[in-house]
Amino acid sequence: MTYILIISILAIALAAGFRVGITSAIFLFGVHLVLGLLFRLFVVRNFDVPSYFYWSLLSNNFYIPIDLIVFQICVAIIFTLMGYFLLGHRGTKNASIRAANFIVPEHDTRLFKISLILFLACWLVFIVGLASLYGGIGQAFVALQRRALTFGSSVTILRIFITVAFAPLLIMIYASLESKRRLGPAALIATFALLCHMIGVFLTGGRGAMLTQLFVALATAGVLVNRRHLKLTFSSLVGAAAAIVLVGAVIVGGYAMRISAQQSIPLGVALRQALPDGLLIVSGTFPLLDLYSGAYVLTRDEGLSYGENLVNIAGRFVPRDLWPTKPDILAIEIRQHVYGDRLSGAPPTVYGEFYHAFSWLGLVVGGLFFGVLLRLTDSLRDYVLREPLVAGFYFYVVFQLSFGVLKSGLENSLFHIIYFSAGLLIIKFWVRFSGQKRAA
Repeated sequence: MTYILIISILAIALAAGFRVGITSAIFLFGVHLVLGLLFRLFVVRNFDVPSYFYWSLLSNNFYIPIDLIVFQICVAIIFTLMGYFLLGHRGTKNASIRAANFIVPEHDTRLFKISLILFLACWLVFIVGLASLYGGIGQAFVALQRRALTFGSSVTILRIFITVAFAPLLIMIYASLESKRRLGPAALIATFALLCHMIGVFLTGGRGAMLTQLFVALATAGVLVNRRHLKLTFSSLVGAAAAIVLVGAVIVGGYAMRISAQQSIPLGVALRQALPDGLLIVSGTFPLLDLYSGAYVLTRDEGLSYGENLVNIAGRFVPRDLWPTKPDILAIEIRQHVYGDRLSGAPPTVYGEFYHAFSWLGLVVGGLFFGVLLRLTDSLRDYVLREPLVAGFYFYVVFQLSFGVLKSGLENSLFHIIYFSAGLLIIKFWVRFSGQKRAA
């Protein structure tokens, strides 16, 4: 019965998303649910292999009413779809276009040069900061692969520069593809910068961020080259298959790198250990069921926050070094409740955030709210074709909402959107200031 309920709801979500477009936020939202809810439920019920958070809850003797948890998530999904389709398209379209025009810079011949300078500056700050924290860049990469010794909020602050750096990188891709010589020096520099950026993000432990940013870059380049949204053709199916293989390779390879760093064994040996459980490792990369279960357990044992956890999200703008008594975000509270430490957070999912705040009412309100965010984002789809500079911003928000916010919640992924937008605003006002200075 549980599987019938999930499949029925996800079929509606995917069908509706397919009608909007396979690059839409609502379609990718459905894809994430298939991986993180349906496939994950199948794995945790049929494979007795320790993998990620669900087994941690069981091993710590936390009772998990799996059918109730699945039903709660399905309720939230239903209200997400209601929020998406009941909101008027025209009103959201105008609001989305105004927001995009405020954030995204206008076309200018200096875009590439300014973006390149900002990109290099962000990575320079990040590398120098890591080296100073860990006593060398090599030691920093090993420590981040182990996911330990993160020096409080210092690394979190430094990672902001990586997110900001992705904004000028997309502008560089745009400027190179819009130039008269698409295969000229600008294109080579942008391609090399993209390759270095992805390697750097991967080595610092951000495998999910690397995949998200890579898909955003490819989708943006595809729209700029073809001047149309991706359609379901033979080439797109081949691309989707290649993307699936890439995702699997990055996930399993990253897991092997972590084993190698944690156990001090050669990477080849770690890879041979990881390959037999590759399917389970992939399923653990989309742990919506696990993470929501953690939020449910905390709420059941400690009670509701009555919205306090949502208010505390604003504290992310203030470093803990400046505010030592800053309230913990929900991810840290869940981690402490389950493991008794603060080594890393356990993201609550966006539905878990609202459930912890207001119980069943939170699932209704949170579902509607998330559906509105997805609708506001998809309202930009047609505008992207007329204003290709908006493409990078659109695809970044699409992937962050459908994969990031759904999995990690507002307290984490929403800030990635804010930092990315800040990178675009820096470029926008830099271009304007340099133009005014030149005119004077």
